[in-house]
Amino acid sequence: MKNLQGISLDTVLLQWRALRESIRECLRVTPDELLGWAPRDGMRTLGQLYVHFSSPLDWWLTNSFKDGGQWIPSIERPSDDKTKLDNDIVASFERMERYLISADLTRMYEFKGEQVSGYWIILHLFEHDSHHRGQVITYLRMNGINPPQV
Repeated sequence: MKNLQGISLDTVLLQWRALRESIRECLRVTPDELLGWAPRDGMRTLGQLYVHFSSPLDWWLTNSFKDGGQWIPSIERPSDDKTKLDNDIVASFERMERYLISADLTRMYEFKGEQVSGYWIILHLFEHDSHHRGQVITYLRMNGINPPQV
């Protein structure tokens, strides 16, 4: 069992699965008509935020981990179809989980001109998802929607 400074990969994945499920619960309570809504011009829409949960995982897997899969840029992904958004969220996480189970997480990767470990990438992506889940919850509350409990 791999561990992240005393925390097993199984524990990290358990928490990440719970995070992903809470994101999917937010998507379920999001009305279709709000997927194109953003607080102001120049900000991601709610639908674009949901896309942003899957695209970065796919980017890391394709470009850094080189797992042989495909990355589709966020701009090319539909952000107005809840079924597709949900399927992409699930598929990207399952792809990441399959990779991590057999990966050498001590291996170093280049990111923005620096060397980072696979462990760093996992924590970075978990933090990324937590941050944007908070953004989704804020968007929902701004529209009078009670988000699921976190």
